[in-house]
Amino acid sequence: MNKNKKILIATTFRNFNGSENDKIQRMFLNSLVNQSYKNFKLIITVFKEKNVQTEISKYPIDAVFYKHNTPEEYKFSMSVLTENLIKEINLCINSIGMWTTCDVIFDSNFFSEISKNSSDNFFGTSHPHITYKNLNDFNEKISIKNRIESGGMDCFFFDSKILLKNEKILKKYPNKDWGLYENFLTGIAIINKCKMINIFNLSKILKIDNDRKPGKETIKWLRNSYYKNNIYFEQFVSDYNLNTKIYYGWYMNLKFKVLGNKIKYFLKYSWYSYIRRYPKSYIKNLFFRSKDKNPPS
Repeated sequence: MNKNKKILIATTFRNFNGSENDKIQRMFLNSLVNQSYKNFKLIITVFKEKNVQTEISKYPIDAVFYKHNTPEEYKFSMSVLTENLIKEINLCINSIGMWTTCDVIFDSNFFSEISKNSSDNFFGTSHPHITYKNLNDFNEKISIKNRIESGGMDCFFFDSKILLKNEKILKKYPNKDWGLYENFLTGIAIINKCKMINIFNLSKILKIDNDRKPGKETIKWLRNSYYKNNIYFEQFVSDYNLNTKIYYGWYMNLKFKVLGNKIKYFLKYSWYSYIRRYPKSYIKNLFFRSKDKNPPS
């Protein structure tokens, strides 16, 4: 199999305005510039942000921009990112797709390890993401005891043909604003019987939380986004007879085969980390999904 496939990376950015989020996004871009594997392209969807193309064009990165100017109420949509990624896949079918947020920083060998471990019908991540609460914590390289092993999944990479085969499903269950797209993509991988891999032992993702005091993006807004998307996600889970535990990070994590030293990984980072940090909620959810309407942690 060709191990030099182009990696097509779907993402979206906030405004570049000198804020801490601006600085985090630039760190993300620099982590792309520093990749040892150079055969990649950014597929950027712009949702009314004013200066994204101008700023990103300053970096030596191959990028294409899709402007989404329709009058929907949502701020952004993961489904629209995927639609634009599919447009690029149709121009480069023999490729690797990636969906990611832009508040993460990749090890310099990240794309190289993706390429080395790619195969037909593969679907991968590097998880958990080692998450810092803010940029200051990251810059000071605080001890691992004060860092968070993130339950969320903000990056997936996969055989691009998976999206082409599932384009109708992707359109049937839309995702707007924030929430549940990582669960949805994991579900896509499960129903397609993908080879699901976790390259954490080979290359890691560092994440800097970019939702601190986010103005209008309040907890209420995040929860409302979750409820909005959950209508479609519950239908998706029902239609494909998926285990409802797919709502939870620990369940999704365990669906991926860990490459490298599995014993060290599971003792230090996987289910043990979740139960150690969230003993009540995760042990409860190990047996049944909560009946309340609150989004999972």
